[in-house]
Order: sequence, then C-alpha cells, then structure tokens
Amino acid sequence: MNRKFGFATIAIAAVCGIAAYYGGWATVTVENLPEQLVAGQPYNMTFSVRQHGHDFLDDLTPRVELSSAGTDVVARAVPTNKRGYYTATLNVPKSGEWAATIHTSFGKSNLKLMPIDAVNAGARTVVSWSPPERGQRLFVAKGCVTCHQHAKVEGSGYINVGPNLSDRRFPADYLKQFLADPSIKPPAPNKSPMPNLNLEPAEIGALVAFINAEHSKRTAAAEK
Repeated sequence: MNRKFGFATIAIAAVCGIAAYYGGWATVTVENLPEQLVAGQPYNMTFSVRQHGHDFLDDLTPRVELSSAGTDVVARAVPTNKRGYYTATLNVPKSGEWAATIHTSFGKSNLKLMPIDAVNAGARTVVSWSPPERGQRLFVAKGCVTCHQHAKVEGSGYINVGPNLSDRRFPADYLKQFLADPSIKPPAPNKSPMPNLNLEPAEIGALVAFINAEHSKRTAAAEK
C-alpha cells in the first residue's frame, strides 16, 4: 500500500470516527423516576431524548430493559404527544432489585439507571433515601451523568462536555436558581450551554444536596 494513501485512509477514518462520536450522542432525561415498583402492577415511566442535550429526537424506537436474578423484562417505549418524549410501561413479575437500562436506539446513547427495588403487592415499604442519596439517583436519571463526571457515580461524564463536579461546591441558593433556569449563567467560550431540564423543586433540592454533600458533611463536623 502506498504510504501516503495509507496515512490518508487512517486520517479519514479518524475524522469519521470523531464526527460519529460528536454527532451521534444524546442525553436521556427521565421525567418520573420510580422510587419503587410493585410486582405485577404497571408503571408508566416517561423520558426524553435530546441530541447533544438540546435537540429533541423523534422517530426513535427506545426500549427499557430490566433484569433481576436471571429474569429479564423488555418494555417498548412509545412516543408521546410531545416531541422527543417517550413512555415505557414497566411491569416486573416479582419483587427484588431490578437493573434498568434505557436503550434509545440512537447510536450508543443509552442510560443505565441505578437499581430500582420492587415489592410484592400489599407489601409497599417506605423509601428512606437521604436527600443526597435521592440526588445521586436523579443525577443519573436526569442525564447529568452523561456530561458531568462525579467520583460517586461510576461511568459518569463519558461524553465529558460539562465541568467535573466531583469536588465542586456551590452556594445552595445559586445552584437552585441555576438548575431551575440555566440561562442565568452564560456558557463558557466554546462550551455547550446547560439545557433546562424542567426540574421540580424537590428534585432540585435533592440534586443540590448530592452535589454539595461533602461540603455539608465538613460544615456539620466543624460545628461540633
């Protein structure tokens, strides 16, 4: 093979690979993350899919795969009347801890949720997550995990277009305002703006508790 031709082929392949990487990823945002499932009772979970975190994608064929102790369930998602939003009916056959992954059908843009517990009908228990624990689950489910690294979330920041939040702490009031309306802070040069995820106040509170968790622990220790 001619060396120039060989180098050109490699260069073209590299460019195509980079183009596919940057053009072919999307974020998933779960609108109503279940705290708990009940075996045999359907739960409609809605989520959105956005290319580069901003452009809603329709005409996809997503599915949610759930697995627990050798039992697998696949829930096909259907489009809603809102562009880029889909709903999957989760219906697990038994109690236990269920792993759940949302497959968007858009390249490799999938979202693995933190495990979801299921109980038998009539045995519903009270979920006792602390605010930081709930915030960690939302950090994954809302899609923050795609763009931001965080030491407490395995596999986070695999696109890595947002700041690393592992050791970042923010004034709570400011962070609440920013999560409610990211447009209050313009993006850094050559950086993509943070999308507005339409978070509920309780979700914002939990995310703030998770992101600022270590700061809160140090403050509490200092006050003792």
